[in-house]
Amino acid sequence: MPNAALSASLDNGRMTNQKSICICGSMAFIDEMESIAAILQEEGLQVATPVREESSVSWDSLTEGESFALKKNYIDGHLATIKQSDLVLLANFPKNGIDG
Repeated sequence: MPNAALSASLDNGRMTNQKSICICGSMAFIDEMESIAAILQEEGLQVATPVREESSVSWDSLTEGESFALKKNYIDGHLATIKQSDLVLLANFPKNGIDG
C-alpha cells in the first residue's frame, strides 16, 4: 500500500482506534515491513514486525536440526505477537514471479 493510501486509511479512522498491529510477510521484505511499521508508528500505533536478525541467519551453515529449532523459535515468537495484537497486516509483495 502506498504511503498516501496508508495515511488516508489511518485518517479515516479505520485503524487509529486499534492498540497494536502485527505485520507479517516474507523475510525477503523485512525492509518494506519496517518501512510500513515506521509509518504506522508515526500515527501513534504500536507495531510489531518479524525479528530482523532472522533475515541475516546463515541457514546453510546450520544442521537441519539447528535450522528447524531456530526457525521454530522465530515462528513461535511471532505467533505469540500475533495473538496479542489487535490487527494483523499481511505485507504481501511479488516474489519469485508470483504476484503479491
